[in-house]
Amino acid sequence: MIITKTNQPVKRGALLALLLVSVFVLNAQTKVSTLKFKTFNNLVFLKAKVNDSAEMTFILDTGASSCVLNESTSKKLGLKTVSGDKVDTGGGDVDAVYVKNAAIEITSDFTLKNLSLAVIDLSGLEKSIGEKIDGVIGYEAFQNAVVKIDYQNKLLTFFPKDKFVYRGKGEIIPFVIEDVFPFVEVKLTSINGIETQAKLMIDVGGASNAISLYTDFVNKNQLIKANSPTIPLTYGAINVGKSTGEVGRLKTLQIGKIVYQSPLVNFSQTTQGSETDTSYAGILNAPFLSKFTCFIDYQKKQLILEQNASYNTLLEFDMSGISLIASGENLDIYTVRQVLNNSSAAKADIRKGDIIEKINGKPSSAYRLSEIRKMFSSKRNSIITLQLRRADKFLVKKITLTKAV
Repeated sequence: MIITKTNQPVKRGALLALLLVSVFVLNAQTKVSTLKFKTFNNLVFLKAKVNDSAEMTFILDTGASSCVLNESTSKKLGLKTVSGDKVDTGGGDVDAVYVKNAAIEITSDFTLKNLSLAVIDLSGLEKSIGEKIDGVIGYEAFQNAVVKIDYQNKLLTFFPKDKFVYRGKGEIIPFVIEDVFPFVEVKLTSINGIETQAKLMIDVGGASNAISLYTDFVNKNQLIKANSPTIPLTYGAINVGKSTGEVGRLKTLQIGKIVYQSPLVNFSQTTQGSETDTSYAGILNAPFLSKFTCFIDYQKKQLILEQNASYNTLLEFDMSGISLIASGENLDIYTVRQVLNNSSAAKADIRKGDIIEKINGKPSSAYRLSEIRKMFSSKRNSIITLQLRRADKFLVKKITLTKAV
């Protein structure tokens, strides 16, 4: 998901990209701090406090050039806001206001101060991910500490940036910082064997497959044709369903000396917003980064990757043919927003707008959206029974999970 001020030509990230605001040196991390986190769709969810509030839920994101607060959270806290520019979310513009001189306490030893928090409506993101989100912690955290993300053990560590020395055996990959965003050079090899160099933004807040490639880069290199079969789909986090493209696989993705086999890829065909940017090729997303313990060091401009136990497990795309969106107070009502053509769901006559009531006899509200997505992208050839509500009718449909790409 992308957000940037519409009158400011800056690079955009895959989750959030906002105009950088003043961050003072007093934010610098002076002690090592470690905290637990949770993941949903491979995104890092952590607890933090805003201006001495109770703990709230934030997403960590290298693709956000500033910290962000959900509009509903700002209202709940009664924070004073000032007007600001519209921002581009990749799928269209949304309004934003700002909270000045704010503080976000990540741990008792690490607080980001003197922030100008962009306040926007994140309800679309919540519905897309299926979790409550109070905000996003972006560039300011990475500017002031070396950040270690241990995806396997769900541990987040902030090291003092001036004292950090890496002594492990991971792959050390240099990156450049442009408009506060980190970019790395990779080599992509298509299914038909054509090699292409690509400049990708490192985005721990990008939830869409291993990498996302932007429209101009995809079309110039004829990547959809070179990597067939692909599947057309619509997507988008804040502005749900406003982006279009196809999903498929490359033969390999090489970053440093690491050669990752058969990565899942979004090939964008979106004609507005950040995915039309021609200055870089796309995004290196969280599903790929989650295969490693990652050290992100803005001071030395290096990404360090240590393979974890999930490295050799192939990332799978949805096998049901159903794209869901969450709603309701607890985000546990699941509505079909898209059915992929020729999929098992299409053959079972599941339709856009159907509401899933039960999955294999169990109430759908017993699952989080990320759990349903995981279920629908694993155990190939297994049969899933869905009880659906369509208007005033209840229907029972069976689908067979079928590998599409």
